[in-house]
Amino acid sequence: MTYPHRSSLRTMTFLSSRFCPSIWAERDYFARFIINFIEIKEPPVYITLKSIHMLTAYLTVTLFALRLLMDAVGRPGWRQTPLRWIPHANDTVLLVSAISLVFVTPWMPLVHGWLTAKIILLVGYIIAGLFALKVSVDKRARIVAAVLALVQIAAIFHLATAKPILFS
Repeated sequence: MTYPHRSSLRTMTFLSSRFCPSIWAERDYFARFIINFIEIKEPPVYITLKSIHMLTAYLTVTLFALRLLMDAVGRPGWRQTPLRWIPHANDTVLLVSAISLVFVTPWMPLVHGWLTAKIILLVGYIIAGLFALKVSVDKRARIVAAVLALVQIAAIFHLATAKPILFS
Protein backbone atom coordinates (compact mmCIF):
# COMPACT_ATOMS: atom_id res chain seq x y z
CA MET A 1 0.00 0.00 0.00
CA THR A 2 1.44 3.36 -0.94
CA TYR A 3 1.04 6.29 1.37
CA PRO A 4 1.45 10.00 0.69
CA HIS A 5 4.64 11.57 1.94
CA ARG A 6 4.53 12.62 5.60
CA SER A 7 5.51 16.22 4.92
CA SER A 8 2.69 16.70 2.41
CA LEU A 9 0.22 15.35 4.96
CA ARG A 10 1.57 17.68 7.63
CA THR A 11 1.27 20.60 5.17
CA MET A 12 -2.30 19.57 4.38
CA THR A 13 -3.08 19.37 8.09
CA PHE A 14 -1.57 22.81 8.73
CA LEU A 15 -3.37 24.43 5.79
CA SER A 16 -6.70 22.80 6.57
CA SER A 17 -6.61 23.92 10.19
CA ARG A 18 -5.44 27.42 9.21
CA PHE A 19 -7.96 28.34 6.47
CA CYS A 20 -11.16 26.32 7.01
CA PRO A 21 -11.15 24.88 10.51
CA SER A 22 -14.82 23.85 10.61
CA ILE A 23 -15.00 22.34 7.14
CA TRP A 24 -11.65 20.59 7.29
CA ALA A 25 -11.89 19.24 10.83
CA GLU A 26 -12.75 15.73 9.66
CA ARG A 27 -9.98 15.70 7.05
CA ASP A 28 -7.56 17.11 9.62
CA TYR A 29 -8.37 14.21 11.93
CA PHE A 30 -7.94 11.77 9.04
CA ALA A 31 -4.57 13.28 8.09
CA ARG A 32 -3.33 13.01 11.68
CA PHE A 33 -4.51 9.40 11.79
CA ILE A 34 -2.53 8.64 8.62
CA ILE A 35 0.56 10.37 9.98
CA ASN A 36 0.36 8.31 13.18
CA PHE A 37 -0.32 5.14 11.20
CA ILE A 38 2.77 5.73 9.06
CA GLU A 39 4.96 6.50 12.06
CA ILE A 40 3.99 3.38 14.02
CA LYS A 41 4.04 1.35 10.81
CA GLU A 42 1.34 -1.32 10.93
CA PRO A 43 -0.76 -2.50 13.86
CA PRO A 44 0.26 -5.87 15.36
CA VAL A 45 -3.17 -7.40 14.65
CA TYR A 46 -2.79 -6.63 10.96
CA ILE A 47 0.72 -8.05 10.83
CA THR A 48 -0.39 -11.25 12.57
CA LEU A 49 -3.42 -11.75 10.34
CA LYS A 50 -1.45 -10.99 7.20
CA SER A 51 1.29 -13.43 8.21
CA ILE A 52 -1.24 -16.18 8.90
CA HIS A 53 -2.99 -15.44 5.61
CA MET A 54 0.25 -15.53 3.61
CA LEU A 55 1.49 -18.70 5.31
CA THR A 56 -1.76 -20.55 4.71
CA ALA A 57 -1.88 -19.29 1.10
CA TYR A 58 1.60 -20.70 0.46
CA LEU A 59 0.59 -23.96 2.16
CA THR A 60 -2.53 -24.17 -0.01
CA VAL A 61 -0.49 -23.92 -3.19
CA THR A 62 2.09 -26.40 -1.91
CA LEU A 63 -0.53 -28.93 -0.85
CA PHE A 64 -2.43 -28.56 -4.13
CA ALA A 65 0.75 -29.03 -6.16
CA LEU A 66 1.71 -32.03 -4.01
CA ARG A 67 -1.65 -33.69 -4.60
CA LEU A 68 -1.40 -33.00 -8.34
CA LEU A 69 2.09 -34.47 -8.38
CA MET A 70 0.99 -37.58 -6.49
CA ASP A 71 -1.82 -38.12 -9.02
CA ALA A 72 0.52 -37.51 -11.97
CA VAL A 73 3.07 -40.04 -10.71
CA GLY A 74 0.35 -42.63 -10.23
CA ARG A 75 0.06 -42.67 -6.44
CA PRO A 76 -3.63 -42.15 -5.71
CA GLY A 77 -3.10 -43.56 -2.20
CA TRP A 78 -2.87 -40.02 -0.82
CA ARG A 79 -6.67 -40.03 -0.75
CA GLN A 80 -6.55 -42.39 2.25
CA THR A 81 -3.98 -40.36 4.18
CA PRO A 82 -4.23 -37.12 6.19
CA LEU A 83 -3.28 -35.35 2.94
CA ARG A 84 -6.96 -35.68 2.09
CA TRP A 85 -8.23 -33.47 4.97
CA ILE A 86 -5.23 -31.27 5.86
CA PRO A 87 -5.80 -28.94 2.86
CA HIS A 88 -9.40 -28.41 3.96
CA ALA A 89 -8.31 -27.41 7.47
CA ASN A 90 -5.65 -25.13 6.00
CA ASP A 91 -8.14 -23.53 3.60
CA THR A 92 -10.52 -22.88 6.50
CA VAL A 93 -7.80 -20.98 8.36
CA LEU A 94 -7.00 -19.13 5.11
CA LEU A 95 -10.63 -18.09 4.66
CA VAL A 96 -11.03 -16.99 8.29
CA SER A 97 -7.85 -14.89 8.09
CA ALA A 98 -9.05 -13.33 4.80
CA ILE A 99 -12.41 -12.36 6.29
CA SER A 100 -10.64 -11.00 9.39
CA LEU A 101 -8.35 -8.90 7.18
CA VAL A 102 -11.39 -7.36 5.50
CA PHE A 103 -12.61 -6.20 8.92
CA VAL A 104 -9.20 -4.93 10.07
CA THR A 105 -8.12 -3.12 6.89
CA PRO A 106 -9.91 -0.39 4.93
CA TRP A 107 -10.22 -2.65 1.86
CA MET A 108 -13.74 -3.65 0.83
CA PRO A 109 -14.47 -6.39 -1.72
CA LEU A 110 -16.89 -4.54 -4.00
CA VAL A 111 -15.16 -1.17 -3.70
CA HIS A 112 -11.57 -2.19 -4.44
CA GLY A 113 -11.38 -3.86 -7.84
CA TRP A 114 -8.30 -5.96 -7.12
CA LEU A 115 -10.05 -7.59 -4.15
CA THR A 116 -13.18 -8.29 -6.19
CA ALA A 117 -11.07 -9.85 -8.94
CA LYS A 118 -9.23 -11.90 -6.33
CA ILE A 119 -12.50 -13.32 -5.00
CA ILE A 120 -13.72 -14.16 -8.51
CA LEU A 121 -10.41 -15.89 -9.28
CA LEU A 122 -10.67 -17.77 -5.98
CA VAL A 123 -14.04 -19.21 -6.99
CA GLY A 124 -12.55 -20.18 -10.36
CA TYR A 125 -9.58 -21.81 -8.64
CA ILE A 126 -11.88 -23.86 -6.41
CA ILE A 127 -13.91 -25.10 -9.38
CA ALA A 128 -10.82 -25.87 -11.48
CA GLY A 129 -9.16 -27.56 -8.50
CA LEU A 130 -12.18 -29.80 -7.99
CA PHE A 131 -11.99 -30.99 -11.60
CA ALA A 132 -8.20 -31.34 -11.47
CA LEU A 133 -8.33 -33.70 -8.47
CA LYS A 134 -11.46 -35.65 -9.38
CA VAL A 135 -10.67 -39.24 -10.39
CA SER A 136 -13.78 -39.68 -12.55
CA VAL A 137 -12.80 -36.87 -14.94
CA ASP A 138 -10.86 -37.60 -18.14
CA LYS A 139 -7.08 -37.22 -17.79
CA ARG A 140 -6.82 -34.50 -20.47
CA ALA A 141 -9.56 -32.47 -18.78
CA ARG A 142 -7.80 -32.90 -15.43
CA ILE A 143 -4.56 -31.54 -16.89
CA VAL A 144 -6.34 -28.52 -18.37
CA ALA A 145 -8.13 -27.90 -15.07
CA ALA A 146 -4.84 -28.19 -13.13
CA VAL A 147 -3.10 -25.68 -15.39
CA LEU A 148 -6.08 -23.35 -15.18
CA ALA A 149 -6.10 -23.61 -11.37
CA LEU A 150 -2.37 -22.86 -11.16
CA VAL A 151 -2.73 -19.85 -13.49
CA GLN A 152 -5.55 -18.53 -11.32
CA ILE A 153 -3.42 -18.97 -8.21
CA ALA A 154 -0.62 -17.01 -9.89
CA ALA A 155 -3.10 -14.23 -10.76
CA ILE A 156 -4.39 -14.19 -7.18
CA PHE A 157 -0.84 -13.85 -5.84
CA HIS A 158 -0.13 -11.05 -8.31
CA LEU A 159 -3.26 -9.15 -7.28
CA ALA A 160 -2.40 -9.64 -3.61
CA THR A 161 1.10 -8.23 -3.99
CA ALA A 162 0.53 -5.49 -6.60
CA LYS A 163 -2.98 -4.32 -5.57
CA PRO A 164 -3.56 -2.61 -8.94
CA ILE A 165 -6.41 -0.19 -9.50
CA LEU A 166 -9.02 -2.11 -11.48
CA PHE A 167 -12.49 -1.23 -12.74
CA SER A 168 -12.21 2.51 -12.04
